[in-house]
Amino acid sequence: MRKSDPIPKQSFFKRHFTGIAMTAIVLIPTIYTTLFLGSMWDPYGNVDQLPVAVVNEDQSVDYEGKTLAVGDELVDNLRENDQLDFHFVDSSKAEEGLQDGTYYMVITIPSDFSENASTLLDDNPKKMQLQYTTNPGTNYIASKMSESALTKIQKEVSASVTKEYTETIFDQLGTVGTGMQDAADGASDIQDGVKKLADGNTTITDNLKVLSESTLTFVDGAKTLEEGLSTYTAGVSTVNDGAATLSNGMDQLASGAGTLADGASALSDGTSSLASGVGDYTNGVAVAYQGAATLSGNSSQLATGAASISAGAAQLQQGSAAMTAGLQTLSDTLDGSLSAEKTEQLQQVTNGLTQLQTGIQTLNEALQNTSMPDTAALTKMLTESLTAIGTSAQDAGAQLTAMQTALTAMTQTDAFQSLDPAAQAELLGSFSGPMSTLATDISNIGTQVTTLSGSLSSLDLSSSAAAMDTLKSSVSTMQSSADQLLPAAGQAVQSLSGGLQSVQQAVDGQLLPGSQSLTAGISQLADGSGTLESGVSAYTGGVADLTSGLGTLDANTSALVNGAASLQSGAQTLTGSLPTLTNAVSQLQSGASQLSDGTSQLVANNETLCGGAAQLTDGAGQIQSGASQLADGSVELGDGLTTLSDGAATLQSALADGADEVNSINAGDQNFEMFSEPVNATESFETAVSANGNAMAAYMMAVGLWVAGLAFCVMLSPYDQKIKGKNATRAWGLQLGKLWILAILQAVLMIFCLVVFNGFEPDNLARTVLIACFSSVAFLTLEYCVNFFMGIIGSFILLVFMVLQLSGCAGTYPLELSDRFYQIINPFMPFTYTVHGFRSGIASGLDVTTDCIVLAVIAVVFAGLLLVGFHARLKKQEEEEEPAETIASSKKAVPAKA
Repeated sequence: MRKSDPIPKQSFFKRHFTGIAMTAIVLIPTIYTTLFLGSMWDPYGNVDQLPVAVVNEDQSVDYEGKTLAVGDELVDNLRENDQLDFHFVDSSKAEEGLQDGTYYMVITIPSDFSENASTLLDDNPKKMQLQYTTNPGTNYIASKMSESALTKIQKEVSASVTKEYTETIFDQLGTVGTGMQDAADGASDIQDGVKKLADGNTTITDNLKVLSESTLTFVDGAKTLEEGLSTYTAGVSTVNDGAATLSNGMDQLASGAGTLADGASALSDGTSSLASGVGDYTNGVAVAYQGAATLSGNSSQLATGAASISAGAAQLQQGSAAMTAGLQTLSDTLDGSLSAEKTEQLQQVTNGLTQLQTGIQTLNEALQNTSMPDTAALTKMLTESLTAIGTSAQDAGAQLTAMQTALTAMTQTDAFQSLDPAAQAELLGSFSGPMSTLATDISNIGTQVTTLSGSLSSLDLSSSAAAMDTLKSSVSTMQSSADQLLPAAGQAVQSLSGGLQSVQQAVDGQLLPGSQSLTAGISQLADGSGTLESGVSAYTGGVADLTSGLGTLDANTSALVNGAASLQSGAQTLTGSLPTLTNAVSQLQSGASQLSDGTSQLVANNETLCGGAAQLTDGAGQIQSGASQLADGSVELGDGLTTLSDGAATLQSALADGADEVNSINAGDQNFEMFSEPVNATESFETAVSANGNAMAAYMMAVGLWVAGLAFCVMLSPYDQKIKGKNATRAWGLQLGKLWILAILQAVLMIFCLVVFNGFEPDNLARTVLIACFSSVAFLTLEYCVNFFMGIIGSFILLVFMVLQLSGCAGTYPLELSDRFYQIINPFMPFTYTVHGFRSGIASGLDVTTDCIVLAVIAVVFAGLLLVGFHARLKKQEEEEEPAETIASSKKAVPAKA
């Protein structure tokens, strides 16, 4: 080819191919890192461009007087939130956008979002469910980034709702504080009330002790009552016997009434004889005059006895009234301590005395209408009548004495003894004394009647008509005394009966009728005693008049004849009055029979009365036991009240302290915010990485340097490279120098472009460049050596080894998150030290000595292997070149021979 011929273009590219390839290889790390890292240099700084759909289906509710619309509040907050690109759409549009990739996430606020927020204080509170849906198939990283942003939103919503809760709770705490203060005041009132209750319980305890001790007295009183009732029943039996005796006496009185009737008939017959005997009478006037004198001497005794009877009847009447008042007082005090059977006795006695008064009255009428009867028969009849009257009075007195004994025994009971002395004296003075006096007066009346009977028996009625008149006057006086005494006695017995009626309310109410009968009898006896006194007085005057009259009689015998005629007429009148006397005696006999029957009933009820007393005694014992238990329980109650008082004091103090604590709680916005967000996380960085590209640069730079080595081996494969010159070591040194210069150049260029075009900001740029150079030299030496020996197979192996290094160097995720296999191979991967070194230069500031040593060792080891390879290849080339040179020399020598 001549010099003037043009050079073909192909030869130009072929001649500059190595330079072009070297330039491209140098730019590979720069292109790889700058372009690739540029695409994801700061994705987290652009999250606000990530489209997210928001669907609000929430319904507002009323909560504690406020309208709670958490969904609307969340939407308002999201409109101002720039963490994501929020789009507020309906559910159908959101679902469509999620499927076609328009939205990477759909946030749905359900309809019960606010309703669940209002259930904080319910028994079963419900959490607010903020629903979100992602489509990882469209972009997994985008979905994860959306979830991260949603987590922050969720925290903001929780803080907002918690603040609302806090405000509500603090409002409730204010109410609670007021309530606790009111409760503390109430506890103080309880304490005061418990103290008063304890004082009252102390009083009750003391009184219960007194009651317990008093029940012992009541038990003793019940026993005494039982014993007294036994005595009473024995007395009732005695009264029954007396009633039987009275009944028998009335039978005798009835028999005597028949005899009186016969005597009255005889008196009527004798009046005829009286007329004929007037002559004889006139002869005996002198004798009669002497007898009248004697009778006048005895009339004073009769007058004294009549006066005593009258006075005794009056006293008896007064005693009966006093006894009635005493019985009334005792009845009010003891409430049923005596039997009503005594009243029946008194009633029967009163009936007997009434009949006795009637008999005396009848006898007096008969005597007043009689002249001179058969003196012997008349004296006998009078004596028997007076004896029967005295006996009845004595029986009544005996019955009253027995009643007095029973009542006196009753006053010895514990129930009576439990009264104060003044009340006892009043009862004894108004009851026992008058009743004793009444019985004594009745006995005295009986005695005086007996004395009168004896005095009458000493009179000789047959000696003179004056004695007869005296007798009439005495009987009339006795009637008058009885008419005065017996009504008064009846009134006394009536009063006594009224008192016994009240006393007998606890027994059977039978004593009151007897008391009324006794009162009536005493009244009749009082009337009779008054009449008797008047009669005796009249009798005394009559005796005087008899003495005077006898003198006149002696001179007036004719008047005596007339008197005889009058006597005959009076005898006839007496005979006509005898049926009335007989009827009265029959009535008296019937009353005595009733009295006997009444006392029999009393005796029949004795057993029931004693049984009731026994039951009363048992009940008293049970009351005593219950009172003791009640007293013990009151003591225990006192102890419990003391404990309650202490507990109330503690409760009051604790409630007051709690109210002060609650009321002292601050409830401002700062407190609400503190309550809703109590933790403020402060993040501090040991190292600073400004953007995601800075963090990924270590990994990508290592990959870029490795890929550049692969490209070099592919484009300028050393596998077929010839060793120039005859010195392998020199050739190795020149080639190695070129490789290392290329490696350093591409490393520096890569760092430079990252800093200029991507804003790469390593913390230590020099250290980063140093690691880049060490890594680039080590990677290019290793890859060149492998490809030098193995050619394209070595390139394939290097590609697989790069993938293995990407997996085991922990360039993206922490090594602890990888499988065990990758953790094992990690220390043997060159990328491990390159990434660690880059990270140290970019941010961590860790020591890179180990990384540099390991990378230098890799470069030196493979450089040494490459030296061996160069020598071997040079030797092989020389062996191949010797035959060629021989052949060439032979070709040149042939022409020469020619």
